[in-house]
Amino acid sequence: MEELATQAEEAADPVKDKQSKPLTTEKEIEEKWAEHFQETLNRSDPENIKEKEEAEEDLDINIEPPTKEEIIRAIKTLKTTKPQEETA
Repeated sequence: MEELATQAEEAADPVKDKQSKPLTTEKEIEEKWAEHFQETLNRSDPENIKEKEEAEEDLDINIEPPTKEEIIRAIKTLKTTKPQEETA
């Protein structure tokens, strides 16, 4: 069992630095992960911010409550289903 665990550890891809050098100590690996998340989570705003602002504009849609006529029309279009009577 111990042999299998050792093989699994050896088979895992090593964590590498930016120059593709494998990191061997736990401290080096922790520092690399800290650097990775620091860079990932602290990125500057994307260049396409204008596209994002355009997408957030109000849409030209009706947000008023439905009228009584619209409700009646919707109800009429619903499929009517009747429960089947039991024949015992």
